[in-house]
Amino acid sequence: MRASARARASLPQGARASGYALLDLSAGYRVGRLQLDLQVDNVLNRRWKEGESNYASRFNRDDPRSAIPALHFAAGPPLTVRLGATLWL
Repeated sequence: MRASARARASLPQGARASGYALLDLSAGYRVGRLQLDLQVDNVLNRRWKEGESNYASRFNRDDPRSAIPALHFAAGPPLTVRLGATLWL
C-alpha cells in the first residue's frame, strides 16, 4: 500500500495549485516458478491534477495577445488496474 499527498502550493502571479491525496495498492503471489502481481493505482478514483502552471497563453493565433495568466494543468491518471505474470526460468 502506498499513500501520497500534496498540499496546496503557491504559483506565480498569486495563483494556487490544488492539493491531492492518493492511495495505491499492490499485491503479489508466487507459486513455484510462476509469480502473479496485481497493482491498483488511484484506488479511490480521485480526479486530480498531476501538474499545474499559471501563465499567459494564446492557443488560438486569431485571438488578440493577452498578458493575463491562466491556470493550466495536466490531469492525473484515473483508477488503473494492472495484472502481471512472471515465469522464473
